[in-house]
Amino acid sequence: MDVIKYDDGISVVIPAYNEEKRIKNTLDDIVGYIHTHNMNNIEVIVVVDPNSSNIKDETAKIVSEYEKAYPNVIKTHFNNQRVGKGGAIKKGIKLAKYSIVAYADADKSSSFEEVMKLVNAIDGVDCSIGIRKTRDDPFLRRFASKGYLSIAKLLFDLPYEDLQCGYKAFKHSALDEVISSIAINDFVFDLDLLFKLHSKGFAIKSVPIKWSSNKVDSKISFMTILKMGVSLVGLRLLNSPFKHLIPFFVITFYNKTLGKY
Repeated sequence: MDVIKYDDGISVVIPAYNEEKRIKNTLDDIVGYIHTHNMNNIEVIVVVDPNSSNIKDETAKIVSEYEKAYPNVIKTHFNNQRVGKGGAIKKGIKLAKYSIVAYADADKSSSFEEVMKLVNAIDGVDCSIGIRKTRDDPFLRRFASKGYLSIAKLLFDLPYEDLQCGYKAFKHSALDEVISSIAINDFVFDLDLLFKLHSKGFAIKSVPIKWSSNKVDSKISFMTILKMGVSLVGLRLLNSPFKHLIPFFVITFYNKTLGKY
């Protein structure tokens, strides 16, 4: 694949929480791709959420070792407290210094070649979003995902096939227009981001990517499904004429409790 060269470069943000079993494969894939294609002006920002006190995890140690080995490529940021996937991505976007910003899951469900496919697709648009045409995750997870997608489309009237794929690329200038207005940090972060970009008229392109489930724990609990519903309804209210009825402290409390997970 030809690599588009940008005058100032590409920033890739990876949110990571308890990823010691998978982050090495992800970073090896990225570093290998960058060296094979002799890419310059690229930074990979790994934003690490701290693990709970009762969980032993060496994600922070692993990414620190990669930063020492590849200081011109790998950058790390360690959050003082858990902020959730959305909060980690927002932090990475604020730290990103280049005009193109992508974000990717830490579990290497898609290779870095697929990330670069999204980066290449930015030419002529403001955002490219990964579309998982085939999925090999467990039935219950796919069922919950389809239910979420159906409700999200109904509530937000978005035309995209996949709202939750963890692989997307953007012009930094487009992100700057909306990122500060995104309030909820859990799994509706992607939906909120796309809705705000779409509402402001930014051009968004759907790009099919190769994706394979790489979840160590793929169980869906009743609490997870309940959270999906609560988050969707809450997000719809925050993007409605009734948003002023929701006190800011309620959003803050949610992000510091349920919204972290």
